[in-house]
Amino acid sequence: MISGWLFCALGAQTWGESISVNVDGQTRSAIVFRPSSSGAKKPAIYFVFHGLGGNARAAVRQFHIHELDQSAIVVYAEGIPAPLKQERSIRLGGRNIGLNGKNTWQIMPGQYADRDLHFVQALVKWGDQNGADSTHRYYIGHSNGSVFAWVVLKEMGKCFARFVGMNGGTLLPLNGAPQRPTFLTTGTNDRLVPPASVEKFGDTLATHNKCSGGSGSPVKTYAGANPVYLYEYAGGHMPSNDAYAMAVKFCQTGKPN
Repeated sequence: MISGWLFCALGAQTWGESISVNVDGQTRSAIVFRPSSSGAKKPAIYFVFHGLGGNARAAVRQFHIHELDQSAIVVYAEGIPAPLKQERSIRLGGRNIGLNGKNTWQIMPGQYADRDLHFVQALVKWGDQNGADSTHRYYIGHSNGSVFAWVVLKEMGKCFARFVGMNGGTLLPLNGAPQRPTFLTTGTNDRLVPPASVEKFGDTLATHNKCSGGSGSPVKTYAGANPVYLYEYAGGHMPSNDAYAMAVKFCQTGKPN
C-alpha cells in the first residue's frame, strides 16, 4: 500500500517542474507541466510513461505532450530500476531484454509488489490535489510504458478516460478490465515489437471492448462504444512525429484523425 505522501516542487524551469512523491517509503519522481493559462474549467491531465531505460527528461523531449496540448497538466513519470535479486530481464516483444539497472515499469499485476501501480495512484492523487479534471485523465506510454498501460487498465482503468499504447501490447488476460477507448501505434520496421504482435493485441483489445472488425489504413479502426484505433507508420520502434499529435487529438476528441 502507499505508505505516505510527500509532494515537493523543486522549481519550475524550461523543462518543467520536478515533483517527488513518497510511495511505500521510496521517493518517486516526475516532471510536470501546468497549463499555459488558467481557465474556468479544470484542466485535463496526461500521465506519460517512457520506455525501458528511459527517464522523465527524455520523455519530455520525446513526447512533448505539453507543447501539443498547452491547456492540460502533463505528468512525465520516471521509472526506477528493477530489484535485480528478483528480476534480471524483462520479456518485451518476444525477447528477453537485460535490465542491468535500467529504469523499468512492471508488466504484470503484483510484480515488484505493485510499486509502479502505487506510483500511478500517487500521481493521480497529486493531480486531483492540483486541480486536474478527474473525468479527463489520459494514459500515454511507449514500449515498456505501453506494456505497463494494460496493467493499469486492468487494475485501475476506471480512473482513466482513454489509453494510448505506443509500440507495446501484452499477454496479460484482460478479463475483468474496464472497457476504454484506445489508440495504438506500431512501426512497419519495428524489430523489437513487431507490428504483427501489436495488431494481434489490437484484435484482442477490440474483442474485449466489443468492437466490430477492424478496417482502414494507415489507421485501422475497430468501431464501437469504446473504439480501438491502430496507426501503422513507416518506421521502427520509435514512433513517428505525427503519432504524438494523433495521440493527443485522440485524447481530446476520441478520434486520432
